[in-house]
Amino acid sequence: MKAKFRALKRKGRMAIIDHAPLGETVRAMREGERFSLIIERAKDKATISDPLRRYYFAVVAAMIAEETGHSRDSIHEALKRKILGYVDERTGLEMVPSVFSDGSRLTVGEKKAFVDEVRRWAADFLNLWIPEPESAVY
Repeated sequence: MKAKFRALKRKGRMAIIDHAPLGETVRAMREGERFSLIIERAKDKATISDPLRRYYFAVVAAMIAEETGHSRDSIHEALKRKILGYVDERTGLEMVPSVFSDGSRLTVGEKKAFVDEVRRWAADFLNLWIPEPESAVY
């Protein structure tokens, strides 16, 4: 059996944040059963950004796609390559990191910076003003 729980240190003690899943796990164990407890530090920076992803594809990529006649996906891939692409010095291969997939290693801040750079590019290159996430309707 494998279980994962969120906790934090409070007043010198560990405080469990997810009590319900912990209780279910303990109830599922047999009396006297031994187990190992592994504690690992949580990631310092969040990487999940569903609202930003929705805004990016529904507003930013959609407006650029409409302006250029390309699909949202092709616009996204091209801008990802333009803004985030780099050549790996060891292999000589062009690398393009994932932005909004579940496997993305970009922090939410780095994703926001990417979206901001795309908006600046659209303004400079296409003369296209894209609204801020707070004022966009999508």
